[in-house]
Amino acid sequence: RAHQNFLVGFAVALMGAAVFWSLSRGGILSMMLAFAGVLVAVAATSVGRRKGLYVAAVAVVIVGWVTYLGWEPVVRRLATLEDVALQPRATWRWQMFTDACRMGLDFPLLGTGAGTFLSAYPSYRSLPTRAVSDSPHDEYAHVFAEAGVTGLLILALAMGLLYTTVIRGLATRRNPYARGFLAGGLGALLVVSFHSIVDFPMRTPAIAATVAVTAALLWRAARIESNSRKNSGRRPEGNPEDPPEARDAHQARENRLALERLQRGLVALVGVGIVWVVAGGLALDPLRGQLEGRLIRRAREHVAWNADSTLALVEASERSLRRHSAGDARLHAELADLADAAAEAVTDPVRRLELADKSLALRMAAARAEPLNAWHPFHAAVHYMTFQRPDLAWAQAQRACRLLPNDPWVRAYLADAFRAYVGPEAARPYLEEAERLAETRLIETANPLIAQVRKRLDEESAAE
Repeated sequence: RAHQNFLVGFAVALMGAAVFWSLSRGGILSMMLAFAGVLVAVAATSVGRRKGLYVAAVAVVIVGWVTYLGWEPVVRRLATLEDVALQPRATWRWQMFTDACRMGLDFPLLGTGAGTFLSAYPSYRSLPTRAVSDSPHDEYAHVFAEAGVTGLLILALAMGLLYTTVIRGLATRRNPYARGFLAGGLGALLVVSFHSIVDFPMRTPAIAATVAVTAALLWRAARIESNSRKNSGRRPEGNPEDPPEARDAHQARENRLALERLQRGLVALVGVGIVWVVAGGLALDPLRGQLEGRLIRRAREHVAWNADSTLALVEASERSLRRHSAGDARLHAELADLADAAAEAVTDPVRRLELADKSLALRMAAARAEPLNAWHPFHAAVHYMTFQRPDLAWAQAQRACRLLPNDPWVRAYLADAFRAYVGPEAARPYLEEAERLAETRLIETANPLIAQVRKRLDEESAAE
């Protein structure tokens, strides 16, 4: 099996070098800890000196690969860990972790709901940015935020059962190949468990599916009995020396058992088929949404702004979203951006008004899908300003401010929009509030934007 060992070692070493060259600090540290866990498991369970040497050899080859490719970017990336160790609370990942914990503490029993982090996080965000995120870069904090203590306990129970079963299998199995498989599988679980502390690998379908299959194989390998133990003490049946009546009864029993197995197999096949069809339909909806999003973004970049064709594209995409992605706020917002860009480019005032109206409807649909995302009412407020409806714009602006009570950026942007469309007097309260928040919250990164809006406002006030 020398060629098989060589190919497996080469593939594993290449994957390990790729982890280094991904420059993921969490991935590199998790892989090193997982290798240490595998070596400890090999040594503690007497898997065999040769298998321990295999693991060590793979680690050496990984180092050789990275040496060949160059250590400079890897060392430069790992050098930033010193800053993280000295000031852990200053990192944005720590801030996102604390924000996610606050979300979970506000909804301790069941969390905010599965898949709601993107829309709920802006209300808890303490980062000095208006960017949104799908995850706090910590799988456990993510589960706590979306599923509360209940989800966290279920996750802890599942992990505890799996790790306990694998470790018990390492201690009880006598087959060296099964022990080696369990030791390597333990390393695979450790990689994902450690990496999930600083990232969200299980949110990637390919990784989640691989972990599920690996966990099932490890569970089976840890619990299965050997064929020799299983079949020990069983008396062979259907001996040719038996009388014909006994052989006929044995054959009838075998036929009946075969028919029952066939029936169970058919029932299982139909059940799996039904589950596959339903799950495939559910899984295709996000895929269709992704394709729709690519079409919308490509239209923004490459399509000439013809009012009729753009309206037709927007309406067709809107119908498509209504069928398979009615709750996808991001797609509705991207389609609204497409309508906005087209409205600015066309010259026909009627078509421009139709596109602006369609954009506003899409913004409101996005706001309904993500009621806690402040940027949807912000954009709706700007739209109402362009329609010369300052009263409706003010209502949407107040809603955006309530959703982000400590954010100076949204107030500065609102001040600039009110200045441009309504007048300096309507803009002044928002700008003063932005200045107060930037000063009391020590958010210095917002000062350039506030100063820019203040300059425009003072120039317009002086001109008046």
